[in-house]
Amino acid sequence: MILQSLPIHPQLVHFPIVLFLLGGIATLVFLWRGKASLRIWGFSSLVAGWLLMLPTVVAGLIEASRLEDGTAADRLADKHTLFAFSTWFIFGFVIFLLIKWRRRINERNLRILLAGLILIGFIGLLITTNLGGRLVYEMGVGVLK
Repeated sequence: MILQSLPIHPQLVHFPIVLFLLGGIATLVFLWRGKASLRIWGFSSLVAGWLLMLPTVVAGLIEASRLEDGTAADRLADKHTLFAFSTWFIFGFVIFLLIKWRRRINERNLRILLAGLILIGFIGLLITTNLGGRLVYEMGVGVLK
């Protein structure tokens, strides 16, 4: 998907990454310290990041469809997509739990589960962004020539 000769996926991808990171950090601090404003801010950031993943993923899938099947870039893009979807699912599950168990948020086991899922989501983000960076900087995918 090209807008004014620029690939859209690289323009969009930074928003969900930052929102997932900041929302996850705010939620972790809320779970640890119990500050209510961080709960709202963290939840809002996670939801915004999750929603912004939709156009980001669509743009990425359109751009990945232009890769020649079976090439090294295509295989790496498949891994990148797998980790992106997994990370999206994990943060979606965190959002679901924050909504479903909002009245039980002070239970220790729930806080540990949420913190663990957020940390797993961070690992997913790290892997996904690394693979995306390799696609761009090592293989030249999405780079105007």
